[in-house]
Amino acid sequence: MKIRSLLFITLLSFAEAGAAQNATEFDAVKSKCASGDSESCLSAAMTYQYDREHISLAEAAKYYEKACNLNNGQGCAQLGVLYESGSGVAKSFDKSLELYKKSCSMRNAFGCELTGNSYLGMVKDNSDKKAKQAADFYKKACDLKDGFGCSKLAELYGKGIGVQKSVPQRVKYLTLACESAETQKCEVLAAIYEKGSGVKQSYKLAAKYYRRGCEEGTYGQACLGLASLYRDGKGVTQDLTKAEEFLKKACDNGVQSACKP
Repeated sequence: MKIRSLLFITLLSFAEAGAAQNATEFDAVKSKCASGDSESCLSAAMTYQYDREHISLAEAAKYYEKACNLNNGQGCAQLGVLYESGSGVAKSFDKSLELYKKSCSMRNAFGCELTGNSYLGMVKDNSDKKAKQAADFYKKACDLKDGFGCSKLAELYGKGIGVQKSVPQRVKYLTLACESAETQKCEVLAAIYEKGSGVKQSYKLAAKYYRRGCEEGTYGQACLGLASLYRDGKGVTQDLTKAEEFLKKACDNGVQSACKP
């Protein structure tokens, strides 16, 4: 499982659910949950999972289950995460997969993403039926505008796992990933266009995606690639000042080869 994505989405959901700030507010949230408000159940669960004043994973699981039973896809997915890790509930991969699939059936992108992760983790070789199932669920996540799902699907097309190996399909899903929140994939996409690896070479597109990866994702390698294009005047008007600017940004973002002695 990609922990960064899992943690980011979990904490984002916690913020969006609106954690209770005090005991009175928390009691009100739980009361609304008891009245059938699934978002309040989700908020209560996340408060129990993350709020230092209330932490209880067993209670978190109980409220995620309430949310899930009220057809809240995020609640099902979060409960699945607890079952997968054995946090607050007895560890059960089968139960976690069941919950992820249920979440996905409710058009929750996170649930589709986690289902894809689960199937991919069971793959023994590229022809394994589970590889195709992983690809199918990543596509569902991608279709729901989940950048990580698009990113993983691009990876499968690049390696021919569960799908026919295809550069155009890889590029298609890298583009969708890059244009979503998965901006680390912009550098990979830009490099493909710069080198013309299985696609028509385009320095203009290379510059576009290096820029997105550098400026919106602050990925050093993307900044380094953009610096090179400005230095050589490829896809952009040659500008040595901008080349130095992006070279410094590459250095600041961890690319040691971009740092001046």
